Amino acid sequence: MIAVENLRNVENVLQMMERYKKRENVKYCYDCGHEHAYTPDTDWIKIFGNKLACVHIHDNLGYDRNADPDAHYLPFDGDLNWDDTLCRLAEAAPQEQLNFELKKTTRDPRDQLYDHLSLEQFIAEAGRRARTLALAYQKLIQTKKA
Repeated sequence: MIAVENLRNVENVLQMMERYKKRENVKYCYDCGHEHAYTPDTDWIKIFGNKLACVHIHDNLGYDRNADPDAHYLPFDGDLNWDDTLCRLAEAAPQEQLNFELKKTTRDPRDQLYDHLSLEQFIAEAGRRARTLALAYQKLIQTKKA
């Protein structure tokens, strides 16, 4: 399987998915942080939710907010709307896993959110936040089935 991920250029993703739309092995990878940072006016889940194969989870401050737009923060450390994101995900093809795509350090030297944490502490905190998101997502999926 190949999963096409949303990045900065909307047209590239749309063309790629259109070109291979009849191929069962070509799916879609939703990256919530990329949507928030680069294409906030494009609802990727609405467009390709039926082809969803995987999800990349991370947070950021959106584009042009004096920070690395693709910072890959832990969820809840940026300003991504997690309630909206999870509700939209619950309407798409159900996912057995949500993949965290994180960085302890970012490209922006002004951004030192996690410097005070050891790697073990960072991973433990990521685990706590993963459980929070997973529980919220599962609750939405169960509500949808009821």
